[in-house]
Amino acid sequence: MDPAGLEELRNVTVGGEAVPESVVETWAPGRNLYNGYGPTETTIMVLVSAPMTAEGPVRLGGVLRATELVVLDSRLQPVPIGAAGELYVSGLGLTRGYHDRSGLTAERFIASPFGEATSECTAPGMSCGGYRLRLAMN
Repeated sequence: MDPAGLEELRNVTVGGEAVPESVVETWAPGRNLYNGYGPTETTIMVLVSAPMTAEGPVRLGGVLRATELVVLDSRLQPVPIGAAGELYVSGLGLTRGYHDRSGLTAERFIASPFGEATSECTAPGMSCGGYRLRLAMN
């Protein structure tokens, strides 16, 4: 979509799939462009970025309330800062599975490798959104 004619649009949140740099380069100049990431298994989004710039990297941003995220390796262990892994989501906004699709539910949802709920807002289950990323400090 071309932003021409939408110059007065000041705040835009992009959601769904990973945000390509080309989208940020096209839409960020002159407005606040946010990355609102959320896998299908959550009610809407679980992370929202600060406004992005055309010159900067695409960031996922901070976690929303009542949601917990962890980046795990292939053995379901947390990855260190700078390492790549897969994003897992838990919390109140996470669905408990797919209706009448037990096979897909078993594939996409796991028991938390950390045992019981890690906080009062987290169910002991987690979902893998299939999103590979590199864990960064900011």
